[in-house]
Amino acid sequence: MHASRFPPILQFTRAAYVSGIGLGIPVFDPKIENMNTLATVQRIIADQTGLFAMDLQPTRPLEELGIDSLTVIESMFLLEDEFKVEIPGGQAPIRTIQDIADLVEQLLLKRDSANTEPATP
Repeated sequence: MHASRFPPILQFTRAAYVSGIGLGIPVFDPKIENMNTLATVQRIIADQTGLFAMDLQPTRPLEELGIDSLTVIESMFLLEDEFKVEIPGGQAPIRTIQDIADLVEQLLLKRDSANTEPATP
C-alpha cells in the first residue's frame, strides 16, 4: 500500500502539491476539485436542513435524506452565489446530492472554458 507523503489536510485542499526541486508546485487535480464541489454542496444543504454534512450521502435520494424541493431550490441560489455560476432552470432532474455537485462541476467547466477561449476579432 502506497502511503501519501503529504499530511491529510493537504490531500483535500483545492490544489494538490507535488515535489519539485524542493519546492511545492501547485497542480490541478480534477478528483480533488470535484471532492471540494461535493463537500461545498453538502455543507450548504446541511446548513439549510440542520443535518450534518457527513450524513448527506452523495448517492442517496434526496427524499430519503428528508430534503424537499424548496430546500433544493434555496440551495441552488446559494450555490450560484458560492461558485459564481448561473444554474439554468429545466435541467435534468436532480435526485441526489451527487447530481447537484455534477451539475455545478459542469457549469464550472463550461464557465472556465469560456474564459480561456481566445477573443475573436
